Amino acid sequence: MIRLMASAHDLGHGWNIDCEDNPATYSLHAVAYGKCCYWVRHEKIVMEKGDVLFVPRDVPFYAKSIPTVAHEKYRVEFTAEPEAGWLPVLDEAGPIVFKPRNMDLLLRLMKKLHAQWTDRPDYYQVKCLSLLLDLLAEFNRDYDAFRRPDAKSTQTAQMKKYVQEHYREKVTKEELGRFIGKSPAYAATIFKETTGQTIGEYVHALRIEASKYLLRHSELTIGDIADHLGYCDQSYFQRIFKRITGEKPSLYMDEREKKR
Repeated sequence: MIRLMASAHDLGHGWNIDCEDNPATYSLHAVAYGKCCYWVRHEKIVMEKGDVLFVPRDVPFYAKSIPTVAHEKYRVEFTAEPEAGWLPVLDEAGPIVFKPRNMDLLLRLMKKLHAQWTDRPDYYQVKCLSLLLDLLAEFNRDYDAFRRPDAKSTQTAQMKKYVQEHYREKVTKEELGRFIGKSPAYAATIFKETTGQTIGEYVHALRIEASKYLLRHSELTIGDIADHLGYCDQSYFQRIFKRITGEKPSLYMDEREKKR
């Protein structure tokens, strides 16, 4: 069972609210313009345009406008039984604040709800409940999306892990595309987009980082290290090493000699 307790449209400055006497009430706050401050469980939260704050029941809060800074926001207060499980966000124990992807939609729903609440036309209670349910469903969807890892980030993490396990071998965009179930072009594009490096640059970076350790702490020659890391040509390895580190491999080998 869900029940709307209040709807408000806060505008301008000189505003404050102290909500410590309604332990069973949930509230949702959406800032359309400007900034304002909230204190939830004694933690300060500065809300700005595009932010939404959800405060669970049994969580007291205090809020006020910032002097000389105008703001506009909508807020709703309601009671509900979280045990129903049909809105997982109601089970959250602490406050939630983030920028939802569908902020415009949330604001439109809150504006419509507030108009019904203040004008009170026939059957406004039914209309308010309908709009509140729609609002909470959309908010929960946005919150789920906010918590869910981005698909591209997940795919890139998978590719990076693959490269880290195979960097001594020849790693191609074809291999990575097959690994994540996408085309080679897609794999190469999102890897560059999310890491700022091409696949080849990332492979070289891993190889050179590994070579630094081997140059300092092993008995291998530069040629042996180059071959061990997948470089068939020692001079090519040295060029890549100099390009990435700005130094010659032999300088790192000198540290090996000093430790003897």
